[in-house]
Amino acid sequence: MESVQETPLSEINAHQVALIDEPALEDRPPAAARWLLFLLLAATLLLVQILVAIPVLLVLTASNRVSNQAQLETFITSEPGLLLVIIAAAVAGIGVVLAALVWSPVWNFFSESRKFRVSNWLAWYKPEHLRLWHIPLITIPLLLGLGLGVGVIFGDSVVEAQLQLFSTPLLQVISSFTVIFIAPISEEIVFRGGLYNALLRTSRGDEPPWLRHILPYLITSLAFAALHLSAGFERLGSIVLITVFSFYLTALRSYTGSIKTSFIAHLSWNALAALGLIAQHFLNLS
Repeated sequence: MESVQETPLSEINAHQVALIDEPALEDRPPAAARWLLFLLLAATLLLVQILVAIPVLLVLTASNRVSNQAQLETFITSEPGLLLVIIAAAVAGIGVVLAALVWSPVWNFFSESRKFRVSNWLAWYKPEHLRLWHIPLITIPLLLGLGLGVGVIFGDSVVEAQLQLFSTPLLQVISSFTVIFIAPISEEIVFRGGLYNALLRTSRGDEPPWLRHILPYLITSLAFAALHLSAGFERLGSIVLITVFSFYLTALRSYTGSIKTSFIAHLSWNALAALGLIAQHFLNLS
């Protein structure tokens, strides 16, 4: 079955709705199934990290190496503790990717209705309006300028927890791989793939195609930002930066109709941030 892409946010001719949206809607999985996939992906991202960490913490508790809150905090900020945190995040991210890949064939095997590809579930389509190589060229200068502006107006946007994750050579290698490759693809699958698609309703009558994207755009952007705020983004500058970054990534997904663009932008920014954190670590040592 040939996959038909959903109408991106940029379609502005309301008279094209019947011609463009309707074939795409036939290739959209049922709403309840899209929500089920999102819940599976979100649970994988969050719970797998806990499940990976629990056995290690139990062993440490049994050996009396961690017996109170103070010792736990000391362990978490040590190199072994930080390695546990980043490895747990990496395993969870890989789990998200595997769950996303497995979901479509499993659904097709058990479902007697239409068959769907991974692209239908997660908007992994060829992007409209922008080529993938355009994305880093747009993203890096834009967010560098934004970062400078946020720093001047709202203050330092550096997150202490991120600095700790790049504080030793071993952490720099493992954290860089996780932050640059695993985190962007897994988070884009969960938020701008699973959540956005679950929220994206069908068009109503002759309304403009972009109208149905407003709610997914707002909720997805805020949910992504909230996840990062809970991970140590406490300074006003970092809060503003991650929130604007989230809205930018979701705008790419809405405008192009594909999470490929938001993934490339996410990867580009994380790579730049990782290099910056490593450089800052060496500057602090000198």
